[in-house]
Amino acid sequence: MQTTKQPYEFLVRWDTEGRLSGAHAQFRYITLDKDGMPIGEFIGAAEPVAAAGATGFPLAEILSPLQIAALAERDAALAERDALAERLAGLMAQEPATAA
Repeated sequence: MQTTKQPYEFLVRWDTEGRLSGAHAQFRYITLDKDGMPIGEFIGAAEPVAAAGATGFPLAEILSPLQIAALAERDAALAERDALAERLAGLMAQEPATAA
């Protein structure tokens, strides 16, 4: 048996205010028997664009290098923001309550 990985979907969403909300890509995995006949397939989890590009999604077929870099930088900035917000929440939870 052999499993192959093929690009499946590239999706971009905008929020209710018309701003870019996010983008992701998905792969399709197809399992073939020893004779090369398909015996099963599934769609992989949605991945951030930069991660999908690093693992073989053909981003250059649909986006310019500048667009790819911009989406990757946006994903990195959002991840950093979320990590800092989680850290701040942890610190705030450790602070003793102050009397008013």
